[in-house]
Amino acid sequence: MPAYRLTLYKRSETVWRYCQMTANGSGKLTTAFGICGSTPSRLSETALPPGAEPFGAVKEAGTRWRGEGYDYPRRLDMQIMSLHFSLPASSGWPAGAPWFEDWKTFYQEPIENGLAETANGFPNGSHRAKGRLVLYFYILDAAAARATVEQVAALAPISFPMEVHIGPQPIRPGINLDKGMPVPLSDMYKGFEQMALTLAEASQSVVFHTVTLTPQLVHEPSRQRVKGLPAQNLLQGLRERWGFECNLWPPLGGEAKSEVAVLREWTPGLETHLSGLVQQRLQLPAYLLDCEEGIFTIAPKNIFRGVYEGVVFDAGMEWIIYFSHQNTITFGGDWLVEAVRGMAFAEKG
Repeated sequence: MPAYRLTLYKRSETVWRYCQMTANGSGKLTTAFGICGSTPSRLSETALPPGAEPFGAVKEAGTRWRGEGYDYPRRLDMQIMSLHFSLPASSGWPAGAPWFEDWKTFYQEPIENGLAETANGFPNGSHRAKGRLVLYFYILDAAAARATVEQVAALAPISFPMEVHIGPQPIRPGINLDKGMPVPLSDMYKGFEQMALTLAEASQSVVFHTVTLTPQLVHEPSRQRVKGLPAQNLLQGLRERWGFECNLWPPLGGEAKSEVAVLREWTPGLETHLSGLVQQRLQLPAYLLDCEEGIFTIAPKNIFRGVYEGVVFDAGMEWIIYFSHQNTITFGGDWLVEAVRGMAFAEKG
């Protein structure tokens, strides 16, 4: 059963204190108290009533602590930490880059975990520019947040150049173009980059709830990230078997290594039509390659839930389903292509 968490804050002069409530299927509600930027100084556990769901239990506890003066912080009470990573040039989405696994394992995840464990901030978007990847975080204690980042960088066995900026607004990356690029093309590129930067900045305008308490999902047992060498081996298998590298793939461009079938949009009845066939052929575990976040094991029931940009496949790699950011769906594998072609709207890839 998934766990849910809700963190509320109370300001005492210059110090931010937190109250963090967590519940899962264990039948207990754990409440942690501390000062932002530090691990909890006090923990308490209470038994949940029989049949109580974690989400509802956390929300009810949050309502009680709100009565004690804890609440969401106001946007003006928080600062934005922008982490600018200089990374080797690569094409396609981040998860296909040679540096991705090391960067994700030794930088992004430890920084996010460190801020979460000390209730001193949370992620609020990212932006990719040429040669740069920027992460944004809302934080309360700037000095402690910077110390968390510096400690992670010092312990990382792989070094990636990084700049830390903290202030009331996000620091946006500059737009760098190759010398000699034709003016019309450079102008168009700058336009696209500027649009992307504007959207990234707009994503920082988080609506901080002041009325409805909303516990956040902490852990979903059916989705676990695959790390290190196993992840690299799966990526290599996708390249060799299907020609998929987190880059263009039919119908958006690029080529597949075998015939595929394409749906230009989600078709009603798709899951009903194909899920039984997939279950018969499934070789566990089932995987999701999210081209921004990496490779995850997933529950078979989630195969047709779709992702923003990425592919679903299994341990046998004899079939593949590509969900694109343009809402197209591409199918590979002889038996799967044949099944999809039996649907009215399928196209040959």
